[in-house]
Amino acid sequence: MQGKKDLIRRGSGQGCDIRCEFSTVCRKLLSFLPDKYTPMMDAPGMQQRVLALASRFNEPVIPKERIQRWLARFSDEEKPLALALLEKITFHSYPCLIQETRQLHAILREQLAADGFDNSTCATVDFRRGFTCKSGDIISYIYRKANAVPSVDFKTFDHLLGELAECTGQLCDRALVILDDYTGTGSQFIFQFLTRNRDAIRVLKGYRKIFLASIVIHDNAFRKLELFPRGECDRC
Repeated sequence: MQGKKDLIRRGSGQGCDIRCEFSTVCRKLLSFLPDKYTPMMDAPGMQQRVLALASRFNEPVIPKERIQRWLARFSDEEKPLALALLEKITFHSYPCLIQETRQLHAILREQLAADGFDNSTCATVDFRRGFTCKSGDIISYIYRKANAVPSVDFKTFDHLLGELAECTGQLCDRALVILDDYTGTGSQFIFQFLTRNRDAIRVLKGYRKIFLASIVIHDNAFRKLELFPRGECDRC
């Protein structure tokens, strides 16, 4: 039986080879076991071990022990209120964000198709994260990984300005998707892209369609974005 180092050396860069080698090793190990041994998934204790592995491989970001330590900082009188506060918080874990970005992308693809854009390869779509901050970088990364969107489709603002210049002043037959993780009031989006930043306004005017794709958006933001084109933001 080959040693571990030999397996790693032969398997380096060749996923199929290392899997084949591992399978060979497993078969040789099984040959040393008693004949009555049957490695079945329904064997006693097997499912429990699989569940234990799944739990260990997917350890929560905030385990219950951490919550208990936080609650321990409060007095007995304050604990019910602190716990009630935690219960009002919606925590978006990494698996949750994967699912949410896939749902968001499905909605976006439907709208792209309705507006006459390529919704299969997104060849006529540019993606840009909403704002320059850590969360924007993270949500862009999760979004493109979850939906298999090529990284070249996510472009910096400077890149978008350069491509706009190549349109020779004509409207580009493309769609721009501005990604955001959370849109609370909509004011930041309006000030950043629609009123104060002239370069941003030039970029937006260069596209046939603009989409603001946000993982979470407050009702106030919906209302403000509806009132803005009518010049009625002061009613919010």
